[in-house]
Amino acid sequence: MENLDVNFVIDGFPCQGFLNQDDNTFYLDVKSSFPTISYKPRKITCCHEQHVFVLYNNQISSRRIFPEFVVENYERPFFNAFEFYLDGLQDFLSVSEYYEGNVFCEQVKIDGVGYICECVNNAEKTIVKVTSPCQYIKIEKISGIVLRFVQLFTLVSYKRITCTSIHIVEDGKKYELFSLQCKLFSGNKRRHYSLLHAGLIYSNGWWKNILDNYFGTNSDFFASCLNGYISQIDADLFWQCKIICICGIWNWLGKKNINKDISLYDGFCILYKRFDEIVHLLFPGALKDFELLKDARNEAAHGELVNRTQEEFDELYQAFRRIRLLTIVFIYQELGLPLLFICECIRYSLHDCVRNVELDGFVLAQIIKDIPFFDVDEKTWEYFSQPRIYSCFVYNPSKNMLELDKTTTELAWNEHLRGDEPFYGNYVANVCPNCKEPVYQNTIFIICGDAHKEINGSYLLNYEDVPAELKEKCEKQRTDLLLRRVQRNVSRVSR
Repeated sequence: MENLDVNFVIDGFPCQGFLNQDDNTFYLDVKSSFPTISYKPRKITCCHEQHVFVLYNNQISSRRIFPEFVVENYERPFFNAFEFYLDGLQDFLSVSEYYEGNVFCEQVKIDGVGYICECVNNAEKTIVKVTSPCQYIKIEKISGIVLRFVQLFTLVSYKRITCTSIHIVEDGKKYELFSLQCKLFSGNKRRHYSLLHAGLIYSNGWWKNILDNYFGTNSDFFASCLNGYISQIDADLFWQCKIICICGIWNWLGKKNINKDISLYDGFCILYKRFDEIVHLLFPGALKDFELLKDARNEAAHGELVNRTQEEFDELYQAFRRIRLLTIVFIYQELGLPLLFICECIRYSLHDCVRNVELDGFVLAQIIKDIPFFDVDEKTWEYFSQPRIYSCFVYNPSKNMLELDKTTTELAWNEHLRGDEPFYGNYVANVCPNCKEPVYQNTIFIICGDAHKEINGSYLLNYEDVPAELKEKCEKQRTDLLLRRVQRNVSRVSR
């Protein structure tokens, strides 16, 4: 739409002008005589040949009119349904292709009004449709509902997303609504740079819980804190501003849940002590970290933060990263997601806000309980003083200990260097006739005294002798690994 010659009426006066579009910004240039009015016209209907453009919530400046949004060929200010397209979520939600692309279809109350909210995902876009089964939807409701869904998906995926278009749906037809909310996507679509696992949210039926908490039970919390949280996600803010936003969230929580007069730091201390023990294990230094953030916030407000040394800045920034991730964990719990699920998603996330925190993998494994821990002797421990791959172990039931089979490890590796067998486990079986079936483990932890070490890519040669409680963790890890491989393949096929 560009420089359309239109006719319209204001305050009973027939007028002529040009309707222009600059990206998604619209304005109406008036070329005829123009009445002087003291109010802001809610609705102006412009006609161009066989097309009608309805301009809503208009601001007037000189001889130019600026609408909040424009609807093409639909003149009524109410309807039963609308839908909007989102970009940036396709990879995150692509695991739902396994479920034919249907993400959710739920009854949701938004501001006390009941709607049916549907979400469908494909390789090109994510479509959200909102239907009111009992009453008409007023056109002014669209912007608020679309914004809240954009923020919700940004929150859940921990990725900036974009609404690319909005349509009113009435009597089987669609009418485009042009709005400043609509824009082209320019972010990162890769799923592994999200924090949560959309496939597990779907398969566990948690979307209903998320929608109810976001729009209903905890709506006050999200209305008050969401902007501060979203400012952390792929934003170009100075990190000092991000610190102020994080502190603002905890300040609101302290005053809301404890006492309106409580200080920022005291409020955080009380809330932290109320957290699940799992949170204390993941973030053992949170009180000290938050004290650093509190002091930095005060310094930033007075322009004094620049006086710190590089070493002090490094310490502060790492403290900020940990508190930011703690805030993420807390907010996801407010959405109604289980803490163990959040921990598991965080462990496999490749997002910088997780990787840079350097969480203790041993502690995470203790919490999630899906990686086996094996005691080893000093000789085996010493072998892993250097990085190793495809190591072969034998479990010794009499000592309840895992022992390195160095001979099989070296023979299998030499066979591998000379052969072209795609499955490394076959080399292990060929050089170790007594091994019925070597069992691959993606990750195990070995323990010697008070020390522990993560070992990736190893084989158990006598899996039948491993105790049942350890086998359970081995099997869970193998099942989860297979599931992730299937989901990755499904994602590739969908593209």
